[in-house]
Amino acid sequence: MAVPKISIIVPVYKVEDYLDRCVESILAQTFIDFELILVDDGSPDNCPAMCDSWAKKDSRIKVIHKENGGLSDARNVGFEASCGEWLSFVDSDDYVHPAMLQALYDAVQKFKVKVSICGFKRTQGESLEENPDLTANLWSAEDLYMQRNVNATVAWGKLYHCSVVLPYPVGKLHEDEFVTYRILFACEQIAVLDAELYGYYQNPNSIMGSRWNPRHLHELVAMKEQCDFFEENGFTALFKKRARDFVKAAKNTIENIKNANATAQYQEEIDWLIKKGRRMLIRCKGQKIFNLEQDGWLIKTFYPNVVRIYSYFNILKNKLSAKHPK
Repeated sequence: MAVPKISIIVPVYKVEDYLDRCVESILAQTFIDFELILVDDGSPDNCPAMCDSWAKKDSRIKVIHKENGGLSDARNVGFEASCGEWLSFVDSDDYVHPAMLQALYDAVQKFKVKVSICGFKRTQGESLEENPDLTANLWSAEDLYMQRNVNATVAWGKLYHCSVVLPYPVGKLHEDEFVTYRILFACEQIAVLDAELYGYYQNPNSIMGSRWNPRHLHELVAMKEQCDFFEENGFTALFKKRARDFVKAAKNTIENIKNANATAQYQEEIDWLIKKGRRMLIRCKGQKIFNLEQDGWLIKTFYPNVVRIYSYFNILKNKLSAKHPK
């Protein structure tokens, strides 16, 4: 059997309501020289049997059954088993346009680059545009990250040369945040299509839709690593952007915990967020990233004792004024 040009990796876990739609959309590709690797990540439902059934229908499908290790582990296992020179990831509750692989492959060939990216559509299951404009343009990694942050973050909706793919961190949520930017900046230039060729299904039962827990702090860890990377490599505008994102995300996370009446349960996490937020603010000093007049929430969030002391002195001042009126 000839080596396929493209390997498509689909991690599979508890998606029996969506798996057929995903696989059907991949098998409907106009570009046919690919292998489809379904990585059953120890799914407890009917997915393992569904994967095996699909493999019997199409010789391009390879199935790997493994113990549950999470999305990153499934992607890594799929990559290790892949044969193609090019690689694409598809999440198993999503679906793709029939022209996606051909358009992404044509783009990397045209511009002689190692990564191409298409647009995506947030969906509830509706069809993608039937005849989209498949024009591709060359972008720098810096411009892509500044203007299309989501596209520059997620693993899916892309075609990678196998030589640039990096392992995903096992056990982490927001695993894309740790990896994708490093791939893109190593490549420097990327072929980009505006066409929405990837259907991102907003599944309320997905990992991203689950209730907050301490593992969601992984996103903040990844954002801090991005800030380090941009600062160390001289991408000043990107550092400023991501530093502000980090501080705002830390503030929003603290508010979410408090609004859920979970302060006592997650006090350690709140303390961690305050500590990291303060350190980032110190790094931002003198770079005009924040304006205390407009961003008063900074003091309230990261220096609560200052607010308490200020409030105490105001109360004391009012009491003294009442006792000794002018």
